[in-house]
Amino acid sequence: MKNVLLALLAVVLVAGCVNFGGSLAAFTLFPTKTTSTVEDLRIDVQAAPDEVLEGKKMTLFFTLTNAGNTTINDVTLTVTDTCAFDPVTATSTVKTFETIAPDEIKTHDVELKAQAVDTERLCALRYATSYRSTATLQTDIAVVSEDELIRLNRKGEESNIEITEVQSLGPVLIDLRFSKPQPIPENTQFFMYTKLVNSGSGDVTEIATRGFTIDYPKDLITLETSEGSVCDDLDPLTLPGVSTFIGQFATYKPLKFIDKETKTITCKLRTGPVGSSVTRVGTFHATASYKYTLRGETTATINPE
Repeated sequence: MKNVLLALLAVVLVAGCVNFGGSLAAFTLFPTKTTSTVEDLRIDVQAAPDEVLEGKKMTLFFTLTNAGNTTINDVTLTVTDTCAFDPVTATSTVKTFETIAPDEIKTHDVELKAQAVDTERLCALRYATSYRSTATLQTDIAVVSEDELIRLNRKGEESNIEITEVQSLGPVLIDLRFSKPQPIPENTQFFMYTKLVNSGSGDVTEIATRGFTIDYPKDLITLETSEGSVCDDLDPLTLPGVSTFIGQFATYKPLKFIDKETKTITCKLRTGPVGSSVTRVGTFHATASYKYTLRGETTATINPE
């Protein structure tokens, strides 16, 4: 799927204020969020001829095009309803492709024979295509030191900070937000809210256990465990062989979509000290591996002899 820079801010902006220590205020920066979507897979189908006499044959011509720039996997095309037509070859109604690369085109033909009819009949020929793909999100978090916050407050200066967010293009989008505007003061509790949104025309039929993960900067973020579980529906994991500066959350049960989105997952986090740095920026990387199903239909007419 095409990665596109959705929000790149490098501005001097008064966007609001946060309280620190109960009395101090500092200028903060809100990253702009926009969304764009594209279906990973485009499916074109043509019935030829689209009008036949009973007992005659017609063919469904399918063309599958990967419209993204990431390979999709385990692609299965199934003709689910042939109406008053019979497949000439029974196995032709299901076709699988191990992968379809970016801009690659795959084709498949299904030959059908019209059944006998008493009067003209318009048939809806239905099909479904499922595949596996991945959605990604990369978003920054900025943490400001207490001394810098005090300096900004005393001098009335504005905070210069660059916040970057990169969202993959596809039918599944990852929404990840923080409860406090940025930059967030060091040693401050805040909440992370995240959910998955199905913005496409198909259905997300599977996001399995451990299918949604979020990597976070351990050197900048600590887990707030004083009030019990850090997250609902996400487990903190230890990643063997991975840098000690990277932590990860992962779902411990399958996620379900209701009205085109999952429920919002809430995590209690805390910013760590930034040391001698004035402001430090870390990055959250979120990944969702999903199975997606698209459905469609075309029509053909059968006439009696």
